[in-house]
Amino acid sequence: MPRHRQTGFRMSGFDYEVECPECGASFAVPRIRTGRPESCPVCRTAVVVPGPGESATALPKEPQQEAPSGPQPPRAGRRAAGPARSLVGPGEGGRCLVCLASERKINPVEVGAIVESFAGLSRTEARMQVHQGMGILAEELSPDTAHHMLEKLRQKDIEACVVPAEVPARLGKDLPAVRIHGADEAALHVEMDRAGTVKAAPWNTLLTGVCFLEDMGGRTSRLESRDEPTGFVGISGMGAGVYRRRMSGLRVTSERREPELRVALVLLRGTTGELYRLRFGEDQVRYAYLGDRMRSTRRENLGELLADVMDYAPGAFFPDGFRAAASGSLQRARQVTCRLEADNYVRWAVCAAAARGLLDSTETH
Repeated sequence: MPRHRQTGFRMSGFDYEVECPECGASFAVPRIRTGRPESCPVCRTAVVVPGPGESATALPKEPQQEAPSGPQPPRAGRRAAGPARSLVGPGEGGRCLVCLASERKINPVEVGAIVESFAGLSRTEARMQVHQGMGILAEELSPDTAHHMLEKLRQKDIEACVVPAEVPARLGKDLPAVRIHGADEAALHVEMDRAGTVKAAPWNTLLTGVCFLEDMGGRTSRLESRDEPTGFVGISGMGAGVYRRRMSGLRVTSERREPELRVALVLLRGTTGELYRLRFGEDQVRYAYLGDRMRSTRRENLGELLADVMDYAPGAFFPDGFRAAASGSLQRARQVTCRLEADNYVRWAVCAAAARGLLDSTETH
């Protein structure tokens, strides 16, 4: 139900506070937006702005392909990820963070209240952390506080883990990938520079990988000028009318841009313990190695490459979005709207992999 603000001065167009029917967050909207969709700042549900005395409604979400139901058997040649465990005991020193142990949709209102009480965030900030933290619920907590938060989450049947703050901090610079050549039994071959230098990333260095649809703004704009005749000015020698022309103005047009499918693989350097990201998109892969498996679109071929990565990488941890993309359900990959969200998603995958013991050894299993 919209709440009309009663103030002694004129607001700058913001007359309503709308409550999101999906997550319960309240946010201000201009009066002129009545009847139009507005995105909730917490859960990003498209909410139709109601008029006075009306309730807000959410627009139906676009249907997505169904993910395979039930537990999926581990692929040949790789170890299934074990259960998550806490890497920090109560009473130990240092700072730590709490993250989800598995990819799961959780209620920002219910879980946000737990984050709010333990992380010292405001109600809106806590709900935003739940929704946009990509699995990382709280950071910079003491071990005791983190374990108390863990117990509250378990009471809600939410599996989480406590990880030292230095684990995600070990995630170093991006590897400068230009092209991905393909997968084989030894390594993923990466062209590292414009000169064509090819290096191999051995499968036993791969810790985790995530796959996401990245929407950087969502629209592309173009500036156009228009020239139009201004009037008849005389008869030419050929008997034809002559019109004087001038530029009538500029026009900005915009088009919706489809989210780009992106992949980030995290590699562990065993000698130093450093973690590196290898990022690439569907246009950065040479698919000739697929041979008879070549599909009709680059996005489908990228799915084939992801399936190869899962087959050949022993012991690596892959979230549901990566598995869905590898099986062809590319639209099931998690959608993010900025690089910060993508980075948070990668950091969560690193924490989840660490909680499964995948940072303990780089040996092939």
